[in-house]
Amino acid sequence: MKKYFLFSLLVVATLTLSACGTSTETPPVTPINADEEALSTGSSGGSQSANSIGNENVDKNKLKQEFSGISDTNSSVTTNDVEQTEELKNNMMNVDQNKFENLTAKYSQAIFKTNQGSFTIKFYNEKAPQTVNNFMNLAKLGYYDNVKFHRVIADFMIQGGDQNTKDNALINSWGMGGPGYAITDEFGAGLSNVSGTISMANAGPNTGGSQFFVNVHDNSYLDGKHAVFGEVLAGMDVVTAISKLPVDSYDRPSPAVVIESISLK
Repeated sequence: MKKYFLFSLLVVATLTLSACGTSTETPPVTPINADEEALSTGSSGGSQSANSIGNENVDKNKLKQEFSGISDTNSSVTTNDVEQTEELKNNMMNVDQNKFENLTAKYSQAIFKTNQGSFTIKFYNEKAPQTVNNFMNLAKLGYYDNVKFHRVIADFMIQGGDQNTKDNALINSWGMGGPGYAITDEFGAGLSNVSGTISMANAGPNTGGSQFFVNVHDNSYLDGKHAVFGEVLAGMDVVTAISKLPVDSYDRPSPAVVIESISLK
């Protein structure tokens, strides 16, 4: 009788823990640690929330709350934000991937102009041509204009690329937006998530779309999960400074970091 009672308690405890950890918005791939969970995108099919990269001090309960759609209680959404939501939604870009040009023959770099300074990315056109071309076409369309870096973690990475971040009233879905399609992972030979590289965020294998992150630390354990497609050529000091900005409980920086434009060259 005692053995049966103990077994029953174990079953109940297991079911309770499983129920608490279940969410339709949780990344489908089990992360290595809390940081990798932070870097993944919110769901498959191009919707993204950052796969975090390796900070053992990240609060796992906080991350579970975020991916369950629980908002930060310290976040404030104004009446003006709500009034602008419909207009902003109408301005969100629906991308037709079939109309993309082959831009890798024309360009090899991009200048990111943000409200915190500018930095330049050199793309790996030869080793990651599909990923680079996807990013270039989105940039040329103006997809990234006024998009925020919605998550920054010092000594880890800064992440952006979600057009939901244009709208403060959509703050609960920041990190879950995408262009409406997914691209195939492209792991170029010899490329690694070392400091200064730019890489694709995703929600699991072959689910990348528009979200990306710039490593500010050597995060090579992300290799084979997040596709590297370029590196910072100039302005790494700006990237590092962004990564060290004060953040809220969901790693959203203050002041907000906005991509004003991305120019290809």
